[in-house]
Amino acid sequence: MNSTRLHTRFAAAALVAASLSAQGGRPVVAGTEPIVALLVTLDDAFGRGDDTGYLAAFDPVHAGAHALLQRQLERCFANTTQRQRTSAITGPVRRVGDYSVVRVRHAIELHGGASAVVPSTKFVEESLLAVRLDANGKALPTLAVDAAPDNGCVRGDRFRCPACNYQVGGVPGWLCVPLRGDRANALEAASFYLLGTDVVCDVSVQVDPEVRDPATVARQLAEALLQLEPTAKVREETAWLPPAYQLEPPRGWRGARVTVQLPRERSESGDERAILHVATFGGLQHFLLVRGSANTLQQHNDAVQTLLASYALLEPDCDLALAASRPLHHHTGGEINGSTYRNETYRVELTGATKWQPVMRTGGAAFRVVWSSPSGSRLWLTGHSVPAGMTRWCQDAADRWVQQLCAQQGLSTLPNTAGATAWAEDAICGGSTRTLVATPQQVATHLQVATHRQVATHRPPGGPEVPAKRWLRLLRRDDLLLVVDGFATNAADEAALQQMLGSLRAH
Repeated sequence: MNSTRLHTRFAAAALVAASLSAQGGRPVVAGTEPIVALLVTLDDAFGRGDDTGYLAAFDPVHAGAHALLQRQLERCFANTTQRQRTSAITGPVRRVGDYSVVRVRHAIELHGGASAVVPSTKFVEESLLAVRLDANGKALPTLAVDAAPDNGCVRGDRFRCPACNYQVGGVPGWLCVPLRGDRANALEAASFYLLGTDVVCDVSVQVDPEVRDPATVARQLAEALLQLEPTAKVREETAWLPPAYQLEPPRGWRGARVTVQLPRERSESGDERAILHVATFGGLQHFLLVRGSANTLQQHNDAVQTLLASYALLEPDCDLALAASRPLHHHTGGEINGSTYRNETYRVELTGATKWQPVMRTGGAAFRVVWSSPSGSRLWLTGHSVPAGMTRWCQDAADRWVQQLCAQQGLSTLPNTAGATAWAEDAICGGSTRTLVATPQQVATHLQVATHRQVATHRPPGGPEVPAKRWLRLLRRDDLLLVVDGFATNAADEAALQQMLGSLRAH
């Protein structure tokens, strides 16, 4: 046995002894050596495509996160003939409750062979890994979850965003995992895991163009959950005031809470609970969704309440209009001036027609803006950043992405229709562009609108039916896929729509 291994063995033994004495039998890791050895083992299993062996190495503390890890591995292994992953620790080992946590960067290569749709790809992902030492001094993984790159918002497991005007976390035992906005379908998001339990709190931010009642927002989200899970039931709906605002809530701040019960058969931990807390500050919306089994939530109620009590506005006296506009500009890089939308981050500009009103929307895309005419016509401008698992937008990936969006919403593209064009370089837009015409696969009295986030139907009150014809103008750059998607309800709006499509340009 060489000196490095001998040092590691003695260090691990000392850690085991100290941890058993201090923590009632749950040892933790102080150095990186055991974790490095663990990462080599996991990378080897990844390279073999051995998802069974990979998952068997874990002693999972959160069944949902472990199931998500399984699905991620299955996606990576599907239709690949060779794969390779090299993992490296990118930060210090931290103590969170009874566990040791590190940030890990994974450099991944997937090869699908010459006949695959994507023969090969390389990309980088980051994750947070929670471990403890087993009886033999080896690092035992308990939780591995994808994380957004570190942007300075998380310090000491407290999430703090001045642009979104809030902070939450920094509570012992809770691990804060920042999430990519496209995966969380939110302007900003993070998940807090109470390590050692099945309890998690998902925090996210949205901005609505209108000031909405938080109870209405909470009720609508609960109803959406009921549609996904027929056995779910709404158990409780109340106002919500965190401890910081029990005596005097900030002007414009309102909160609501709704509890949804999700029955689970043969569960020793009882039914599942989803407790949604909604806070509105003008058009700014903060969501805190606590979920877990009923028994565990009751057992760890003090920890949950302490986490919720850590939520607070950073500027309680902030102007409400600024509170809504600032996070949109910070996270998307864009702003509206009159009828023109300009995005400095992605170098995009589009000018709306006279009397068409623009509004910025939030969600999983890099940015989204919608223009509406008085007669009910619409135009969406949606920017998609490079998805996880890809390094850039290539032409094939852009085509598949758009076709998948259309298929999900029941739309068919018509490549031979007048106005449709193939990909071509466009100096004005600073990338390659093409135009598509789409129509519903089944003609109906409404048009399903294809967006990355949802399906919407549009029919002006008392007006004509939305015509079954949509225009899609695409702009592809290495870092951006832009979809300009619109329809018109009359001839005048059709002319305005074409003018708007032509106003797209780089700056």
